[in-house]
Amino acid sequence: KMLLGMSDENVSRTLVSIRGIGQWTCDMFLMFHLKRPNILPTGDLAVRKAMCHHFKVPFGKKTPTHEQMVEMAQAWEPYRSVATWYMWRLAGTITQKTT
Repeated sequence: KMLLGMSDENVSRTLVSIRGIGQWTCDMFLMFHLKRPNILPTGDLAVRKAMCHHFKVPFGKKTPTHEQMVEMAQAWEPYRSVATWYMWRLAGTITQKTT
């Protein structure tokens, strides 16, 4: 119940401080359990690949960065969680030759 009233950043900070919980887990918790509408899981590989495909930017081991993804997704605010669903769907349609 304490987490319900906290900001997304404070929930993430609190959860990441627990051993074994990382940012990806926090993002999924925020999206699916707390139903937060503006979460962009930049550590999610499928989201990274789909965003690169969608925005026609190269995908690499270290690119795009968290900051680049946040910048690309500015137009999706305050509904980046919804956009993430679309990126997951897009990721399921990308073939090896189109990336």
